[in-house]
Amino acid sequence: MIWKKICCAVDFSEPSWLAMEQAADLARQLRAELTLVHVRVPPPPAASDVLVASRGVAAAEAQEREETLEVWRADAQARAGLPVRARVLLGDPATEVGRFARDEDCDVLVVGTH
Repeated sequence: MIWKKICCAVDFSEPSWLAMEQAADLARQLRAELTLVHVRVPPPPAASDVLVASRGVAAAEAQEREETLEVWRADAQARAGLPVRARVLLGDPATEVGRFARDEDCDVLVVGTH
């Protein structure tokens, strides 16, 4: 079996960096598509008087994660020597990564361990 589509889940930890490097190397070796997936966990419901401030913080955090993911994507692309996609999802990480990998017909899922 030859893998053509690789999904790599990243949470910006050192183990997920190592997983991303392995996924990029695998993509290069197999000439496979690589997509990095990061899942944001939605913030818990907040009291109404904190909601406005909470939205601002959440928006800033979301922007920071998008920027970080772009750096990781560019590094993976340079390492793989192929275009690399990146997606940010919202929800439970295990559920959303599994759903993404299934919906995109990924052949392999690469994740880091803690």
